[in-house]
Amino acid sequence: MEGTTLIKCNPNVVNAKLPKNITKIAKEAFKECLSLESVELPGQLEEIGEGAFEGCKKLKLIKIPSRIKNVPRHAFYNCVELESVDLPEGLTEIGDKAFHRCFKLTELKLPDTLQLIGIKAFSASGLTELEVPESVHEILFDAFIMCASLKKIKLPSVCDLWGEMFRDCSSLESIVIPPPGKEKGILDEKAFDGCEALTSVEFLEGTDIINARLFQGLHNLKTVKLPSSLKSVYSYAFQGDFKIESIELPEGLERIDEMAFGLCSSLKSITLPSSIRILGKNIFAGYSISEVHFNGTMTEWLKYVEKPRKGYPWIRLDEVICKDGKADAHKKDSRIKIDGAKKKSEPKA
Repeated sequence: MEGTTLIKCNPNVVNAKLPKNITKIAKEAFKECLSLESVELPGQLEEIGEGAFEGCKKLKLIKIPSRIKNVPRHAFYNCVELESVDLPEGLTEIGDKAFHRCFKLTELKLPDTLQLIGIKAFSASGLTELEVPESVHEILFDAFIMCASLKKIKLPSVCDLWGEMFRDCSSLESIVIPPPGKEKGILDEKAFDGCEALTSVEFLEGTDIINARLFQGLHNLKTVKLPSSLKSVYSYAFQGDFKIESIELPEGLERIDEMAFGLCSSLKSITLPSSIRILGKNIFAGYSISEVHFNGTMTEWLKYVEKPRKGYPWIRLDEVICKDGKADAHKKDSRIKIDGAKKKSEPKA
């Protein structure tokens, strides 16, 4: 000890009870104390250093005192036997990889004061379900990646989400995705890779884009609910999602990029909103769509399209059903282009 700071703990200690006057635990103070099973932290504690309990492989439970505002990066990294964590009201941040590889941490209550969840904060943990409070405004890159037991997660109604957030969450069954906040967070194209159990996705109002390849190859995805605020669906977003039978594209949607719904073998009918400005090539390629409706007139449809480029039919059917009749689909370009509308390049995640 130095004053009121605990610098280092005996690596052979089994049960630790810290003196009441301790206000700070130094960086890596308990790191790889391989025999440590329990620790009692004093109520006066104000700071826990980075990696303070990293690699304490027998530690089973811990109660964080009320004065702690931040669980720092690597705080409980690789605490593979950690089963119970009591987080206090007043906590505002959970740092990068704070609970990475906490395999037995199946349940956790996050306080209503929490604002930020760090990079890979819970990656490869044992969480089965989690409710993220409305106070959280940002969840950083890959926070829940490889949480193979995570079945349910409730996210805030507005929140910036980043990176491959749910990759390899193989038990995740459904998700409601909020619109981004002030940082304009965007999920990476591999954010749901390996989510084999995912059957239902809903985007909340305020979402304006669905990123490229976001749900590509999710063979059990059946239900998709899109918001009226949606403007763009980028390339391959739902490609290969065999169980999607129908999808309602909202009025206000302006762009559907290449192969966005390619190989969706159960999708038999779709309605294109009159707001559409750009259709990428082969958006329904690979299987025959029996009906495509356009929420506009034949005159509008014919006005908005050009002659087809050889070898790139944008839709595999004979006609598009308009409000006042049927238009010939074979003569349409691989995209819809409205006068004055410019085709934008696909943004990078």
